[in-house]
Amino acid sequence: GRGEGPVVGKKGLEFALKAFVDGEFHDRAMLYVYSEGDYVNNLKKLYCGNKGIFFSGYTFKHSVIYENTDVGLFPSIANESFPNVVTEFLCNGIPVIATDVGECRKLLTQNEHAMGFVISVDKDKHLFLKRNQDEEFIIAELKNYMNKYCNDRALLKEHRANTEYINKIVDENDIAQRHMEVYGKSV
Repeated sequence: GRGEGPVVGKKGLEFALKAFVDGEFHDRAMLYVYSEGDYVNNLKKLYCGNKGIFFSGYTFKHSVIYENTDVGLFPSIANESFPNVVTEFLCNGIPVIATDVGECRKLLTQNEHAMGFVISVDKDKHLFLKRNQDEEFIIAELKNYMNKYCNDRALLKEHRANTEYINKIVDENDIAQRHMEVYGKSV
């Protein structure tokens, strides 16, 4: 999404870029960044020379994003409640690799109907993630799960098919209520 300010860095975009480059996925996948702003421009300077990485800027045509996406990435370390982007990906038939923030685990692991992978993070310290080993863990897990999807197209197809269950667990009124509960706690 469109991003300015300090929270953008906590969305984990740099983790995704590092995992893509370190995992040498350029021969098997492409990573599109649909965002803009100072933070993204700085990352663009660092990563634009890497094969398979495309900085496409912000677009209001979300259908373009969904049509060209096999897997959504959401490696956030921010204090999330119910990440809309994860729900949007799932509602459009796209599995997601996400950190265990907010409702990500609940969204992606519905009984036997996995719709992606969840990277466990220490919930007590994920807002203040500074230690290299924690960053390295998230990057390693991103590489691991991206590799699974690249090497096992049947698994990707299964998780994609399972996204049909999102409508059974996502209720717009429930989402609004959850946002209010989290917002009320933070005020």
